[in-house]
Amino acid sequence: MAFFLRLILLISFLVYLGAFSWGLYSSDEEYKQIFIKMLTSAAGLSIIVAFFALWLTLENFLRKTNLNISGKVEVFSISELNKKESYDSGVSSFQLNNYKDKTVIIYKVFLKIEKGHFIKLLDVRKKPILLKAYDTHFHDFKQPLFYNLANTPKRISRIDLTKSSLYLDTNEGRYKVRKAIKHWNPSANKILIPLTTDCNYELGKRFIVTDHNWLNRDYYIEFDQEDIEISGITISLKEINDSKELESLLNLKFSAISRFSVSEPSKDVANEYPQWKDSTFL
Repeated sequence: MAFFLRLILLISFLVYLGAFSWGLYSSDEEYKQIFIKMLTSAAGLSIIVAFFALWLTLENFLRKTNLNISGKVEVFSISELNKKESYDSGVSSFQLNNYKDKTVIIYKVFLKIEKGHFIKLLDVRKKPILLKAYDTHFHDFKQPLFYNLANTPKRISRIDLTKSSLYLDTNEGRYKVRKAIKHWNPSANKILIPLTTDCNYELGKRFIVTDHNWLNRDYYIEFDQEDIEISGITISLKEINDSKELESLLNLKFSAISRFSVSEPSKDVANEYPQWKDSTFL
């Protein structure tokens, strides 16, 4: 309906311009001047403005009529081997996008698959989804073991769910969700994938000395630091090459009951992520 209303309005505008252009082209010079004055007059311009105003009015009207919802479905991938003992295939998540200036009430969500069957994804009649104007709804699921069809157990591992369609039971009846824009990815050799960690390795420090005799008090040693003072004793770092040397020196320097441990952040990261030390600059 929306397409035809837009088409009718566009054809009317083109007919108006065509008729005016034909009259201007086929008339004598005297009448051409009259046509030009008509077009450039307030009345002529107001007709053109009226067409644009009518178009905007139509667009505002269409935004509040019918439904325009797009959807995107993600599915679980299952192993090709030993399917009999694995989880079944199913929808891992779906997303709905409302492109209308009105709220849609959704009671049920189905996925239509081969042979006219439907997978019931959601039944929320007691607490419907309120998909507000220009809003998005996302829902994820656990992977199913199998399905029940009229109390008969069924598996659908051989069906390609990516080619299926979402159907909604809404306050305006059944609605088939139109396909959303497909996923986009740049070339694989152009994608940088971040590798993050929950640990704070203090990579800006050369060593971290922990004095276990003082409730695990930490001393941070900078890369250009030449000595460290602990309990009034100054320890030179000029001949220290790694954390093991410093740890041995500290435990030797202080009494036998003193206990120190030394970590080297850069080596901790290298041990945890061996590829980190092999990384190069982009």
